Amino acid sequence: MLEELLRREIGVGIKPDPEIDAFMKATSLSGQKASLITDYVLKLLGLDICADTKVGDDMRRGISGGQRKRVTTG
Repeated sequence: MLEELLRREIGVGIKPDPEIDAFMKATSLSGQKASLITDYVLKLLGLDICADTKVGDDMRRGISGGQRKRVTTG
């Protein structure tokens, strides 16, 4: 399927953004879709540095307030 996509892109003269192209092709591979999409969203929201940190609450320290708001958005 990816070979056919590449052939059609070349035939029409489409030159996709390299990062988006790599992301879209990687998500089409079986077995890695959820993990790759999760990593991409974490990076977009700037939460990749605290991906393994608990959010926390009033009694337990966790991530910062700004990070907590971005987690809610995500």
